[in-house]
Amino acid sequence: MWPNITQGRYSNPRPFPLRYKEPTNITTCKPQRHVVYLKVAKCFSTTSYSIMKHAAFKYRLNILKPKAKDHFYPEDPLRPRRITKEDAVYKPGKTYDMIVDHMVFDYDVVSSMMPSDSFYVGAVREPFSQFKSAYNAFSLWNKFHVPIDEFLRAPQTHWNRHVRVKDLTAFARNSMMFEFGFPEERDDLRNNETAIQHYVDYLDSKFDFVIVTEYFDESLIYLRRLLCWKMEYVLYLPLHVKQYMFDPKVVANSSFQLQHKKWSKADYYLYHHFLSKFKATLNQQGQDFFEELRVFRQALGMIRICGNLRRVRIEGKGALGLLYTSDTNIKCI
Repeated sequence: MWPNITQGRYSNPRPFPLRYKEPTNITTCKPQRHVVYLKVAKCFSTTSYSIMKHAAFKYRLNILKPKAKDHFYPEDPLRPRRITKEDAVYKPGKTYDMIVDHMVFDYDVVSSMMPSDSFYVGAVREPFSQFKSAYNAFSLWNKFHVPIDEFLRAPQTHWNRHVRVKDLTAFARNSMMFEFGFPEERDDLRNNETAIQHYVDYLDSKFDFVIVTEYFDESLIYLRRLLCWKMEYVLYLPLHVKQYMFDPKVVANSSFQLQHKKWSKADYYLYHHFLSKFKATLNQQGQDFFEELRVFRQALGMIRICGNLRRVRIEGKGALGLLYTSDTNIKCI
């Protein structure tokens, strides 16, 4: 179920932008063991998924798995539906620590399967970049039978022709908000700015942190602090970086982006909300955060030298080894 987004507690959005909460003391915190990660398509999601899986392995966490191969909805649906308990390999009474696979989000369903102290993580990306990546990765030109520039000249026309007969076409409009559970298929809500803002505000109340792809390293460092995880566990190599099958320059004209903004209005609300929120959070960070960010990027650079990111060791300081400063030792093992 989704909330009543036309009236009720979310009818008066809270002050905007808001900062994320400050992490607990990194020298006394305990690793967060219960995490819900919403894997949002084409938002560095496979890379983040790999990070989450590695942390789950290191902290010996029990992942709630889907019945399908890698998503919580039936195989090859024309339009993926919201997650249900029947989509998960779920046993009542058993404790699950983490969710990491693709789903169409439904807080009521997810929270009924996960511990009450679960930490919710989402992801967003600049919407036009995300759309171009999705159009490429899902071969949407084969679904709509038109190249990306022609689709953007008349998106509603091409949508009406194919959306009910081709799979994955749902990822061509408001793709991110769709996976966040917004009832995007409803014509009365899709372009309703009040309803969109209310739903974004609802998401703000449910998600403890949202990764901003354009600030991926910064997001990972702040998330690491919130989760009280070791820096080694959030090291990454970019995964599933697919070459474009079309020349991105064909839609470089600003008129195409303006058309996309009209077509996927909800995604722009979602992105700018959490982008502004994260920027406000970054503006409040002290020198220690940016010092740690430099250490993190040095460690990323060591991956090539070490030959494997799992061979990189970062010797943090403090009682828990979670303090990272300019003199932190980074080495290969």
